[in-house]
Amino acid sequence: MKLVDSRRLTGPNLYGRKTGAVAQIEFGADERPEDLLARWEGAVREATEALGWSEAKRHVRRFTSDDGVEGAALMVEAGLDQLFAATEVNEWALTQAGLTDEQSPDPLPVSLTAVAESAREEAAKFRSLMVLVEAARARGCPWMVDDERVTLGRGPGSCSYEPARAPAPEAVRWSRFKTIPTVAITGTNGKTTCSRLVAAMLRASGHRGVGNTSTDGIFVDGTLVDAGDWAGAGGARELVRRPDVQFGVLETARGGLLRRGMGVFECDAALITNVDRDHMGDYGVYDLAAMAEAKGAITHAVHRDGAVVMCADSQALVEWAKARTFEPRLIWYSVDGRNPVLDAHAAAGGEVWTAEDGYLVRRVGLEQCRLLPLHEIPITIGGTATFNVANALGAGALAAAMGVKSAAIADALRRFGVDPNDNPARTQLWEVPVTRDGLETKAVPLLVDFAHNVAGVEALAPVLRGHAGPRVVCVGMAGDRSDRDLIALGRALRDFEPDTVVLREQAQYLRGRAVGEIPTLLERGLRSGGGDAPATMLAESEVASLDAALERCGPDGCVALLVHLERESVLGWLARRGATRVTDGGRGLFAATAPT
Repeated sequence: MKLVDSRRLTGPNLYGRKTGAVAQIEFGADERPEDLLARWEGAVREATEALGWSEAKRHVRRFTSDDGVEGAALMVEAGLDQLFAATEVNEWALTQAGLTDEQSPDPLPVSLTAVAESAREEAAKFRSLMVLVEAARARGCPWMVDDERVTLGRGPGSCSYEPARAPAPEAVRWSRFKTIPTVAITGTNGKTTCSRLVAAMLRASGHRGVGNTSTDGIFVDGTLVDAGDWAGAGGARELVRRPDVQFGVLETARGGLLRRGMGVFECDAALITNVDRDHMGDYGVYDLAAMAEAKGAITHAVHRDGAVVMCADSQALVEWAKARTFEPRLIWYSVDGRNPVLDAHAAAGGEVWTAEDGYLVRRVGLEQCRLLPLHEIPITIGGTATFNVANALGAGALAAAMGVKSAAIADALRRFGVDPNDNPARTQLWEVPVTRDGLETKAVPLLVDFAHNVAGVEALAPVLRGHAGPRVVCVGMAGDRSDRDLIALGRALRDFEPDTVVLREQAQYLRGRAVGEIPTLLERGLRSGGGDAPATMLAESEVASLDAALERCGPDGCVALLVHLERESVLGWLARRGATRVTDGGRGLFAATAPT
């Protein structure tokens, strides 16, 4: 047995709304997992009874890695004032099951007596905090806790205190604390675009102080106020504590959900865009069913009179939802108007969003409303970028669930993407002038996107295939994917039917891999599909890959730049080249048909 990780879950998580601690273990080839888990279960029961945690539930999630190694994630529920003690309970129970210090990255608890002493000290330290939190719960006042602050209220109606110095409830002026509307968005792909879209729709409807988190930073009314990856629990709390935020839109990444859980305990609505293969293996998630559970954790935070919006085009998400009962209102969307999930939901009087006859459509029961034609939505490239049709549907459904009118949703969709700062690095179409034989100048279409996994590549490829001339794809990847995933991504690049693929290094994202290793794995995937593989080239940067791509595709070709990260240098290159943005649907640059 090996202890891989032991951590606190400080908010709603994969296992439910309760906080607690989770330990991830791997079993040895000669061990019987059932026997070890039974001993762990018995030891946890002994410890929780000794500590007086009579209501503490236990959760076991088994998994098998891609290499065939069996493992489990073991969760013990505990209160906010006992989370560190809960990690020790978990670890002590594992020692009773046979875990040794040599099998753990950190020293293990020496005895249950020592664990009990730690629990008493932790409870005493946070006694005033728990009294304050219980008082807030009783009054229906929103609250948040992390290692540095306990916060009552949200936005301008909030105030924070040190957890160990929380005031007595009678010393608090409770009338000052208010809340703000808050929504959460997660998914394998599309969550950043949807977060930005929802924020734009809210602003179009007249809301001010609209804050949104993303992997790029924290934004208020479209202005960056704090750069960095804020798509985790810390980003959520940081945003809704800000006095200038009146409405919170929380991009919620899988890693944060699995590592710590949700940053807030309640939100008004949630959107899950899709579930697909990406970052498999992290925290014991090796299949789509487990990934759907991980993404679905955000629904535990939605209050019962809220709404959950989900994509019916994601089969793993549909299967996960079938096994659950939702207290909040459920809204489904799909790019396929004939999707049976939508038909069944609408027939029962439910709300669905879809694309039909070239229009974005909202249906509630038998009533139908056409919002706008797809070709009027810049990010859909005339309706050919079906993944952004899906994003428009999901974002529109979430905004509508929060009371945004159809006219404001349509207005935001018509405007979003015209300015490159609306959705930087994602689905931007440019025309780059090139010269033929020194005489005639033509414009080569350049499609820039963040597509960074198989699902993203498969969604983007049909757009480029609509161009009749030579196609060149530029791509680089970070090293935090498995060999299997990098090879699969390389194989997926063949969906573009490219003439040439320009592979590039991303030196700042090697993640422990050697220089040259990632392009080699991508190329192996390219050549693993049978038949004639495209030509390949190697470039050192995005700009160098674009220079090489234009030279290879010629004036009649087109280029796709994937996993776009070097924004400033690429924008400078575009300016030097005299490139212009295309925001009217592509003007026939791509011939693929829109969804019907």
